[in-house]
Amino acid sequence: MIDGDRPRTRRPVPALAALLATAAVATLTLLGFTPPEPLGADAPADTFSAARAEAHLAAIAQRPHPIGTADNARVRQYITDTATAHGASTTTETGEVSHSRAGVQRLATVHNVVARIHGTAPGPVPLLLVAHHDSVPTSPGAADDGAAVAALLETLRTTAAHPPRNDVVFLFTDGEEMGLLGARAHVERHRGDGFGPVFNFEARGSGGPVWMFQTGRDNADLVSAFADASTRPVANSMAAAVYALLPNSSDFTVFLDHGAHGLNSAFINQVHHYHSPHDDLAHLDRASLQHHGETMTGLIRVLGDTDLTATGTGDAIYFDLFSRVLLHYPDTLVIPLTATSAAALAWLLVAATRRHRLRPGTLAATTAAALGTALGGGVLGHLGWLAINTARPDLDFLPLGEPYGRGWFLAGFTALAAAALLLGVRALRRRTRTELLSGVLTLTALLLITTTVVLPGGTFLFQWTLLAGLPALWWSTRHPTPSTATPTAVSTPTGDDANPGTSSAGALNTSGTEAAKTTGSTSAAEVPATAASHPADPADHADPAGRGGRGDVIGLLLAALPALVAAALYPAITASLYTALGLPLAAAAMVLTLLGALHTAPLLAELPTPGRLGTTLAVAAVVLLVLGTTRTGFTPTQPRPDSLIYLREDTGATWLSPDPTTDPWTARALGDNPTTADLSTTYPLLPGPVLRAPAPTFDLPTPTTDTLSDTTTGPTRTVAVRITPATQAWRTQLTITPTTQDCAVDGTPIAPTTPVELYGKATGTTLTCRIPAGTTLTLALTDQWIGLPPEAATAVGPRPDDTILVPSGTRPHDSALITTTATI
Repeated sequence: MIDGDRPRTRRPVPALAALLATAAVATLTLLGFTPPEPLGADAPADTFSAARAEAHLAAIAQRPHPIGTADNARVRQYITDTATAHGASTTTETGEVSHSRAGVQRLATVHNVVARIHGTAPGPVPLLLVAHHDSVPTSPGAADDGAAVAALLETLRTTAAHPPRNDVVFLFTDGEEMGLLGARAHVERHRGDGFGPVFNFEARGSGGPVWMFQTGRDNADLVSAFADASTRPVANSMAAAVYALLPNSSDFTVFLDHGAHGLNSAFINQVHHYHSPHDDLAHLDRASLQHHGETMTGLIRVLGDTDLTATGTGDAIYFDLFSRVLLHYPDTLVIPLTATSAAALAWLLVAATRRHRLRPGTLAATTAAALGTALGGGVLGHLGWLAINTARPDLDFLPLGEPYGRGWFLAGFTALAAAALLLGVRALRRRTRTELLSGVLTLTALLLITTTVVLPGGTFLFQWTLLAGLPALWWSTRHPTPSTATPTAVSTPTGDDANPGTSSAGALNTSGTEAAKTTGSTSAAEVPATAASHPADPADHADPAGRGGRGDVIGLLLAALPALVAAALYPAITASLYTALGLPLAAAAMVLTLLGALHTAPLLAELPTPGRLGTTLAVAAVVLLVLGTTRTGFTPTQPRPDSLIYLREDTGATWLSPDPTTDPWTARALGDNPTTADLSTTYPLLPGPVLRAPAPTFDLPTPTTDTLSDTTTGPTRTVAVRITPATQAWRTQLTITPTTQDCAVDGTPIAPTTPVELYGKATGTTLTCRIPAGTTLTLALTDQWIGLPPEAATAVGPRPDDTILVPSGTRPHDSALITTTATI
């Protein structure tokens, strides 16, 4: 008889104790997922101090300072003066860079600041620490990337006081926000010199721990150094593997593309502040600033005296425990570990089948049910978000549709995942512990094999939970769960088992009489029939560990091991996934959460009423999500991001807005019934549909052209034109017809059919074109100003307190587009 064919004794007390221990480990994991406490200005001089770095940040993040602006020059000068005062050899590298992106060719003059601390016995390549000193036009850039810049300056101070053997270069790049322009210029200038390890520091929010989320090739030595260097080494190779598949980029991408190796780190919490006016000193988490600095100084301490030319050490699999310890091992061990673990599981499954603890059909059904539970939870999460978005379409105003009041939604989605788990356990509750362990571990093994093939960096999540579960499966195979009844009697079901349609009595009595079903007895003829098909194993009667009690508790405690391992590995990763992907993609984080939480299934099955508890949590999840939906924005503390653009063409003026609909502020300009238009072909600065309404025409300065030379030689006409933007312009868009021309801007060739954007050209630029003789050259020029012109701002009135300038990068922000056409 299969052990699951009769009711078994449940052990709710030890199971509950194991579940509480698992919850405690998960809580410690999440509590550890925080940056270190910031140190004050009175910290020892050789120690990084967030308070001292904050003094730099106060000077840097006064106002937005995008590439090509006066504030950009101000920040650049501050960095140069500070680095020089601390003893660095400092230079400003000015250069021209061209980069095509999203159908536009960007030409820019960039200014990188390079500060070098000379080592005591330098090798051929230095350590290179990188942060970008520009901001977006909508943000003072305190976090992105002012925190890293300030941390580099404080790190430079501590390094200059005690220089290591190797040179350390602090690179402050320009134009990162507009396409990694400064990094491109630096790499082109120094590509022949070779690069040592590159460490880039970023932010996509205003707080949270600094997360090392990307590595280069041959990362094993640098991962090991990071493990020793960081006071809180938050990192895992799954995040790095997933990030490598995404289209995201940073300055670090440019160095990787040119063969460098290194690490990329950032903090990403409080995403609503990202690229917004609230990315300021008031909203920055000083602990994140401290974490930046401790990571920087630690890397210099660990690598400053080593041979930086040693590369080719292979890649590592790595993950942190409680954000305090980084475990790592060579990725060459992935296949042997996977093969060994899978083989051990297969051996135990065969043993369980031979001992009549498991049927192949039951194994397949349990594995499928476990996978269905995880995917079903994801479906519930997706449906929940669709319901939220239907109820609150105005969430489309928010960047990535991410609502305020994330706590309500996180609690709701977590409760929903827990409900899916408990209801899944309820459906599997008649399975024995051997069957539950076999199903969950088989699913884990299948995921391990899959990630070994397609995403080796993610194997650790499944590798160590699988290994932790094998002892429990071995024990349950040899020591079956004790039964509450002899083979001739079935006990009365209780709790969730009280449903006669799913009780084991109903399952067993398919050949018995109706009387047997109603009395709960089993005929003598039925038992031998079952036993004949599954002969008794001697181990069924030999239970040296105490089949009635102690042995079962031991088995239960062993079953807690994979749950405890999952509790140490999964919570911080899923919390990061909620933040990185955003709540609209909460379903993905829920699936990963449930894949880890499934290891608690053998423990939850011991509880008397998992189904009822799951139903209660499902109701609680709905309540929490409803509360979050009704309580989120828009208020002065949870403002609605909006945008208004003033377009002035030769034919008149127009109000534009890229927002999904008007709000009380934009309606002052657009009215109640604006039209919708797609102007992206003419103005790539407006990549999507915009709302449009007539606007008053204000007399505003336009970009100007001045013909420097115009000669014709044979069939070719050569024209040189000086293009000068208005003083208020931040960038200038240039479109040239005919498209058959051969043109260059300041000597840099430009594509004949691609619009060109010019940055950092405040004093003007020279366009030279070679076109067929007798052909007219037409230049369409558009200056973009940051913010509305004073005349337009006065006409529309001040922005209300419950709205905020839309963050750059999500939709086009407040600006003026001033156009003119020159025919030559």
